[in-house]
Amino acid sequence: MTTPEQAVQRCLDAYNKACAEDDARNDHSPESLRRVNRAYRRAMPFLTPATIDAFLACVTHGLVLEIFTTAEAAKLLYATQVAVGSRRTAQQQSKPHQTQPAGTPTPLGTNGAEGAVAPPQVANDKEKAHVQAMLEQILSGKTIPEAPLAPWRKAPPTPSPLTKSGFALPTAS
Repeated sequence: MTTPEQAVQRCLDAYNKACAEDDARNDHSPESLRRVNRAYRRAMPFLTPATIDAFLACVTHGLVLEIFTTAEAAKLLYATQVAVGSRRTAQQQSKPHQTQPAGTPTPLGTNGAEGAVAPPQVANDKEKAHVQAMLEQILSGKTIPEAPLAPWRKAPPTPSPLTKSGFALPTAS
């Protein structure tokens, strides 16, 4: 298995060899640049689950050297991201699936100190009728004159004539 450092070095060796050949010709044409970039790309490792890290290192280093355009690098990095997800899925599937027994529920305590939870509240017939009427209005496309959960909200505090806003200030106990 190739380490990321070895893969980047392999790409750099191919890049430097292509640069040396082009320097000998003293040709700095766009075609020369394409040849050098192609040498780097061909030296890159294949994108497999075992070489994801090496591939990513080569793409990142190639982006720094301007081997890839930003758009090309984005596509390669996206492919790397997909490969990482695929590797993660394969690893999860290869793990032995262990079923855990379901926990036994414990009865709720009745004492408040035990952290008991109150039983769910049941709506009365008037509240059920109100909700049913609102559902019918919604389904028929009409607007509802009030918020759907208004019957279950707490009533606002009674205004106090002793404060500027009309509401009593909290007192320290």
